[in-house]
Amino acid sequence: MPDFKVMIVEDEVTIASLLQVSLSDLGNQLEVRLAHSGAIAIDQHQLQPVNLLITDYYLEDTNALDLVTELREIDDKFIWILITAFGSDEMEENARAMGVYAIYHKPFPVTDLKRAVMQILHANQPG
Repeated sequence: MPDFKVMIVEDEVTIASLLQVSLSDLGNQLEVRLAHSGAIAIDQHQLQPVNLLITDYYLEDTNALDLVTELREIDDKFIWILITAFGSDEMEENARAMGVYAIYHKPFPVTDLKRAVMQILHANQPG
């Protein structure tokens, strides 16, 4: 059973599926879930908190910063990565103030994201 839970929050279904498949290649220690909206992400996090959140900034029903704030009210023991097509210095500054692990601008090499996830995974293994 996977002991490291990842949730990808992305409202573009094609991108979400690509990221899920790419991260699933990293091994069976990862459980990779999808949420296509902030509301779905909150529901999933309430049922089973995640270790890693990968979220697009602009979602149909919220933005990444508000989503992270809401998820932290449920359980704040997760790392998060931001992906965005329309970043700004102010948004990135706010994300960094909220402890974002990394920010990726679309389009980005999926290998970069996979490398970051592997680093997070190795840094958070028991023992």
